[in-house]
Amino acid sequence: MTECVIAHNVRRIRSFKGLSQEAVAEKAEVSRAAYRNIENGKTAPRVNTLQAIAKSLGVKLEDLVESTPPLSGVRFRRLKKMHSREQILVNVATWLRDFNMLEDLVKNEEKKKFAFRKSSSLVAKGEKDPEVIAASAREDSGLKKDSDAIRDICDLLVSRGIKVFPYSVASEGFFGLSVSKKESGPAIVVNVWDRIPVERWIFSAAHELGHIILHPDSFDVKVSEEDKKAEMEANVFASSFLMPKKRFEKEWNSTYGLHFVDRVFKVKRIFKVSYKTILSRLEGTSSFDKSIWMKFNVMYKQKFKRSLGGKVEPQPMNPYDFQEDRLYSLVRKAIQSEQITIHKGAQILRISLEKMREWGASWV
Repeated sequence: MTECVIAHNVRRIRSFKGLSQEAVAEKAEVSRAAYRNIENGKTAPRVNTLQAIAKSLGVKLEDLVESTPPLSGVRFRRLKKMHSREQILVNVATWLRDFNMLEDLVKNEEKKKFAFRKSSSLVAKGEKDPEVIAASAREDSGLKKDSDAIRDICDLLVSRGIKVFPYSVASEGFFGLSVSKKESGPAIVVNVWDRIPVERWIFSAAHELGHIILHPDSFDVKVSEEDKKAEMEANVFASSFLMPKKRFEKEWNSTYGLHFVDRVFKVKRIFKVSYKTILSRLEGTSSFDKSIWMKFNVMYKQKFKRSLGGKVEPQPMNPYDFQEDRLYSLVRKAIQSEQITIHKGAQILRISLEKMREWGASWV
């Protein structure tokens, strides 16, 4: 336990919580000067002082004293500066460490191997078309190249050796990040904040898969600026991975007799994507141009007698359509085999001990 580790953790967590030094000091009943000395690493605080600070920050004592190994092979891009970026990376590193620890700990639990080898090989050979690579990735996933719709993207990714972390961050500008294969991954983190539609969660997972396959050498935590070309390629990949062209055309043509708005909604439910993803796909066909967006909004207003807000997802999906359950399975097996305690299980899953016990009581 060193002063610099504690100082760094306290400062990082306080910034992530959006609290001032004065607010934390007052709630912890510590003088402002004493608190500043702790954050600056000038003072080694007593255990009871640390406990008070941890309580005022709403975290556990170990969160202040443990040193988390930093991640370097991470693709974390955002157009605007994020004050919570450092804390997100620490939480992801901790989650990944716990996940890998459980995989090593639980007996008879086979580690999932990265299975997107054909599509990755295409990229290594110089293939640059995201649609071609997405079609190959679908085959790597055990899906038919042009027909199968994806029932559960979390299950698909986990079964193909990619860990998935549903992680809620109060930001409408951060949708997710990915961790390279070289960094105990690969892994995908998706922002499941309740103000972001579930459809966006699913698309973000496919988008980050696109980066893992298309841009394997672009994982550098020091880089924060978005590469517009790379982002566009990942978007095309995600759209093609979730909605293969022939299957999309088949489903769209099968709705020929419906109202245009109903057609969009029906097809979006089939592929579990947003209405904007459907309109984007249609915009590139011979039947529609850029005016499709205005036409859709006009028809929506005529049909429902109200305008469609830019951030609203009509007829939204349920959060249960995006659930990662492998980590929960590993925790349950580790607890039942007495390899970890129920307290440790709660800590790994980032839930309260009360919720952990409630979940444990439901095991049959």
